[in-house]
Amino acid sequence: MTLKLLSTCLLTLTLLACASEPKKPDSTWNVKVHTKSSERVWMWKPDGSMQCEKGSAILDVDKAEAELKKAGVFAFEARIGHDGMMHTTVCGASTGNTIEVQVAKLDVERAQALGYKLSRTANAPAK
Repeated sequence: MTLKLLSTCLLTLTLLACASEPKKPDSTWNVKVHTKSSERVWMWKPDGSMQCEKGSAILDVDKAEAELKKAGVFAFEARIGHDGMMHTTVCGASTGNTIEVQVAKLDVERAQALGYKLSRTANAPAK
């Protein structure tokens, strides 16, 4: 008896689900899609941090992603890095810390307009 009732309820719910109309989305998404994942490059920009000044960085990963997004550039990855240069050890001098972002090769010019530079080492072909 219980099995028959359960089967009847399940069949009824299935039929009701099939009879309803598909729901249309409330809004459309304006999304930029890059299909060629191999055409990505790393770019960097100084974070503005100074030695002896804790919390002096004016740019962090979240701000960099937001800045790029506002300019229509999608950051596939973003991370904290270093410019690889030696810096004078004195208060007020640059730490050399950077924000590194991976963007589509098509977006390089827009990112450069925001002050980002191509990274030579991260973009070198593998040997």
